[in-house]
Amino acid sequence: MIFALVILWGSHPEEVLLLLRDAGSGLLLAGFAHILPMLANARDWQTLIRGANRPTLLSMLKLVRIRESVNCMLPVARIGGEHVSFQILRRSGVSFTADMRSRSDAGA
Repeated sequence: MIFALVILWGSHPEEVLLLLRDAGSGLLLAGFAHILPMLANARDWQTLIRGANRPTLLSMLKLVRIRESVNCMLPVARIGGEHVSFQILRRSGVSFTADMRSRSDAGA
């Protein structure tokens, strides 16, 4: 938090706030509009994880936000966010053992 404040202070906060004010409600609308694809992404990833430690949709949404944020900071290959979110999931106890059975084999 202190690091963020130092960066903000060094970036002339008055100018940043003026730019945000000039952007107006369009910037807010763009942020809210982006939530829908993020929710779809979170739900898609959630369906791929099986087992008792399956994260909630809200947890997956947080991971999507973290992944996108890291990818924006490291835009060259856009793969850093996937690594970070994978590590967070592993530390929270999610198992990544692949279930190779098809749905037709599951009933047999």
